[in-house]
Formats: sequence, C-alpha cells, structure tokens
Amino acid sequence: MRNLILLSCSLILLLSSCTKQEGKLCDLEERGMQTVVCNPSLVNPRCILAISDKIVIYQDNTDYPFVVYPLPLTGEGFYEGTRGRGPGEVLRPDVRSFVGTTNGFSFVDLGGVKKSYEWDDTGSFRCISTQDINIGAEPLNGVKELSTGYLNMSMDPSFEYRLTNKDGVGDYICSYPDFETDPNDMMPMRFNKTLTVHPDKDKFAAFYGFDPYLRIVSSEGKILKEVLLPLEGVERKPYARPFCFSGNACSDEKHILAKFADRDILLFNWNGKLLRRFQLDTDVSWFTYDFEKDTLYAIDITPEEGPRLVYCDHFLN
Repeated sequence: MRNLILLSCSLILLLSSCTKQEGKLCDLEERGMQTVVCNPSLVNPRCILAISDKIVIYQDNTDYPFVVYPLPLTGEGFYEGTRGRGPGEVLRPDVRSFVGTTNGFSFVDLGGVKKSYEWDDTGSFRCISTQDINIGAEPLNGVKELSTGYLNMSMDPSFEYRLTNKDGVGDYICSYPDFETDPNDMMPMRFNKTLTVHPDKDKFAAFYGFDPYLRIVSSEGKILKEVLLPLEGVERKPYARPFCFSGNACSDEKHILAKFADRDILLFNWNGKLLRRFQLDTDVSWFTYDFEKDTLYAIDITPEEGPRLVYCDHFLN
C-alpha cells in the first residue's frame, strides 16, 4: 500500500512538472487591412517598428538604410541613416536583432556592435551609443539581449542557442525539439524560428518555422512551456515541409502576437495559451503592433509593383 502511494505521488509530480501541452484553437476573427501609398516607396524592406509617433522600416541593399513615416500615416515620409563603417553609420545589421525603445531603437551590426539610436529635437535620429558585444565566433543570427546576457541562435547540431553572459562566458542551451528530421537536415535550418523577448528580459518566446509549435524559455535556458497547435502551415517552395511561423513576433508584459502562415496573426499570453486568432485579408511578411494605439502595421511584399505598407486600426478591440 505504501509503495502504491509513493508511486501515485511520483506520477503526480511527474505530470505536474511537464511543460508540453496541446494548444486549443479559438474562433477565427477576420481583419481588413488599409493600404498606404508611400512616398518614398518601399524598396527592400526587412524589418518594421512602431516607435513613438513614427513607423520605421529598415531596408537592405539601399543607400539609405531607413525610411520613416510619421503618424498618423499619410504615406509621406523621409530617409534616415547612412551606410558605412563610421560612428553611428549602418553597415549590415542582424535584421532579427532590431528592438524598439521608448524613443528609438537598437540593433546588432556586423562585427558584433550593438548600436542604439534616439530621435532628437529636429525629428531626426542620432546614434547615442555603440557597444562591442561578445557572442562567440558564430554568425549574427537573431541576437537578443536577456537579463543573463546575449542570446544568439547557434549553428550547433545539438543545441538551439548560445548564451553569452556579461563576462563573455558562453554556453549552449536548449536541445532541439523531438520532431521528425531528415538525415540530411541542418538542425538550425530544420528548426528555423523567430523570437520575442519579454520586456523584463527574464524569458523569451520562440515560434518555429516548420512546426505549429512554440516554446517559452527562461533567461537561464530552462524550457518553461511547450505548446503544439493543431494547425497546418502553407506550402512554400523549395521547402519540403509546410511553413508555419515566420517573419517576426511582438510582445509586451502580458501578450505576444506572432504571424502564422501568410495571413494569420495569433495572440498568446506568456503562459503559451492561445487567446485569439485573426486572419488578415492580405498576405504580410513582417509586422509590428502598437500596443498603446491598438494598431497593426505590416508589409506586403507580394504585389508586382513592389512592397506596400498596410495597417489595421482597432486590431484587438
């Protein structure tokens, strides 16, 4: 009898310690997007941020790295920033490292240099700091700052991330999910993902490109929650598996928004629970959400005439 009680207690403890769960779907809500006629037009957008009273879009392989559209949106904007290796100039950013701040943004540039910018009294932005950060020898691959140090998605075949602490000591964390793989798969590519960090920097959420799956991970590398959703991705050549989460994700203290497939935006809490599910009336590649103004801004790269900026007011409410 005593052994049976001990066994029952052990099973209860084991089950309570499990982090993986099956996600439950909620009703699909439709949202219509408004198109903005932009001047200057978008060329090769790779990232979009809503900062204070401006929309900032980073563009690759252009003379001017940023195009800025003041709010409320009229479509009229201006270029910002210069390319180069000089102080405050932009060389080749890790596009997944961009983070908006109260009055500006930061990113990690080629060579492992964190650059921070703020708007000045003239309406232009200026570089307020540059900082060399130590992330090891691996390439920049979505560098994120946590309370414990800098996180970089690794090229290691056994671990998803390299976490480098403030003293420059690095360690590999988080084994890859136990999903189907091909012998020829490169693990970092098979488990391609997009991340968003909690404002307190004590945890982050990872959304997977080829699986309807997310993880909530502590800043020390402990997996807090794993959720597998009953959703199917979209076929996208040349990939052998349906594409699920892509682009980027946005978060505040309570909520996370992530893009699924081409048109769905999913709203989660930081326990990994799916709260709401939206479907847009147009494809989008990257998006940003203004939590104060309740407006979703996004970039659609599918039109033949070139990328366009779209938005939806009162997105949640």
